Amino acid sequence: MTDVEKRSDRREWRSWVRTVLIQSLLFLLAAVTVSGFASWTQGVVGWSEAPTATRVEGMPHTRLRVERATEVLTYASKYRIPADLSAAIYDIARDEGIHPALAFQLVKVESGFRLDARSSHGAIGYTQLRLSTARAYAPEISEAALAHRDTNLRLGFRFLKDLLARFDNNLPIALLAYNRGPTLVDSLLTMGLDPSNGYSEAVMRGLKRSVREAPQDLRRGS
Repeated sequence: MTDVEKRSDRREWRSWVRTVLIQSLLFLLAAVTVSGFASWTQGVVGWSEAPTATRVEGMPHTRLRVERATEVLTYASKYRIPADLSAAIYDIARDEGIHPALAFQLVKVESGFRLDARSSHGAIGYTQLRLSTARAYAPEISEAALAHRDTNLRLGFRFLKDLLARFDNNLPIALLAYNRGPTLVDSLLTMGLDPSNGYSEAVMRGLKRSVREAPQDLRRGS
């Protein structure tokens, strides 16, 4: 690597760090503002009955927003991706009942966080979903629609959730089915053969034991 290339890499790294720090400060400022406003409102109108309910119900809601912002930024920093993409993966994974940590690893291994990723087998987007698989959930979906960020993430995570249910919440087998196809994995298991190809290990690498044992997100709707 030449000196010019090294300086360019350092500039890109510093730019990325500045972006993450600015995003973090903005999220924290928003969280502090929301929390401060809630406290101020309670102090001003604390004499009435209605604000009492707000005082009890508002703070947990504020806490959840702060926790979400913190986790979204943590994942954005860990995987060096934009905060809006991190938020989309986080929110859609939870909405579909998949632990966010697992969702981020799946997208990392499948596409390297590239929406324009395409495979020689016709897999599309962040979750590398085939059109035929997507049409099991959305019969009229087009290739262009499957390339949309939120649609691709939602259908990919929904497919993984269904595979977890199909294979009794066995994460390694469900991941293999995601990668190789559930019919093939079923057939290999029925014949007493090991369907492993290293894919499950790649996705689970770095996941906490608690996530490996409970890959579903039970906080859905909270």
